Amino acid sequence: MMKAALETIHETRHETFAFREFDQARFTSPWHYHPEFEITLIESSVGELFVGDRIRPFDSGEVYVFGCSLPHYFHNSEGRSKRNRARAVVVQFLPDVFGRDFWGLSEMGAVRRFMTRARAGFQVKGVALASTVARMRRMRRQSGAERLFELFHLLDELSRAEDGLVGLSSEGFMPTLDPEASQRMTRIYQYIFRELASDISLGEAARAAGMTESAFCRYFRRMTGKRFTDFINELRVSRSCRDLIETSSTVAEIAFACGYGSISNYNRCFRQITGVSPREFRARHRAG
Repeated sequence: MMKAALETIHETRHETFAFREFDQARFTSPWHYHPEFEITLIESSVGELFVGDRIRPFDSGEVYVFGCSLPHYFHNSEGRSKRNRARAVVVQFLPDVFGRDFWGLSEMGAVRRFMTRARAGFQVKGVALASTVARMRRMRRQSGAERLFELFHLLDELSRAEDGLVGLSSEGFMPTLDPEASQRMTRIYQYIFRELASDISLGEAARAAGMTESAFCRYFRRMTGKRFTDFINELRVSRSCRDLIETSSTVAEIAFACGYGSISNYNRCFRQITGVSPREFRARHRAG
């Protein structure tokens, strides 16, 4: 399982939760975890979200919920234009900040159950998404009790959005939290993203980690729950899914751009991961 760096969240002195806005060329937080419960609105940027033991594409206008201590990492290419900049609104709070007995109140039962289910993370969709986005943007203009009550309204709505919550990580995922492993995994990730569109070498990845190939394979699987080749294929297929939806490039062009040396290998990997062929995937999204 992945080991992540501990991130320290600095709340303002007079507030019980952190309301943070980011506007930068790209997201800079490494693979990390923190004891705070988190809700993140991606205002702009696209890329890959690593959460728990899963990889998935993320896009502008999406909202993600991360339970306490769930490791996550947004990766995106640097965006110089305003449209492509990494902009996000993030709410984070320690559950205990409201007192040990607060979540035991009968009125907070649904919210308490929602926060427990969020240990593996959620993406917010449907009607709940529009309401969540509106509330998080409204918090910009609020302060004090007004902003705090907005947070409670948000949590209450999310706790009742059964059809609007899509799980992110495996239900049984239990993160191994070790700050010392973050630097090594960061070097591995940097190598992978740098070479993703070309030939990725197991030997080079092992050297980036400062290990022999055999030791690296065991280490990587222990840290991520995946074989190195499976991880690379998931990442490449995830990236190709966006290209299939958003571009008019041919399947062959997309396959080669994502690092596959042959169409047959790309088609096989794509079907194994998504259950359909690239052409079927594109057709379904165009029809929808």
